[in-house]
Amino acid sequence: METEQPEETFPNTETSGEFGKCPAEDMEEEQAFKRSRNTDEMVELPILLQSKNAGAVTGKGGKNIKALHTDYNC
Repeated sequence: METEQPEETFPNTETSGEFGKCPAEDMEEEQAFKRSRNTDEMVELPILLQSKNAGAVTGKGGKNIKALHTDYNC
């Protein structure tokens, strides 16, 4: 009969060996990247894909892009 081994944990080298805590500067950076609740804000999202797949995104003659512009008034 095998006994269950406790899960190993390793100290975070950036936090002086403390377990499970983020350094203060990381917390500040994380806050800077959080989105605001303002729904009027425009958000840009770059998407990387292979050129051979780009045609499926844009659509024939750019119809998918035109539809997005029409639907979202941009």
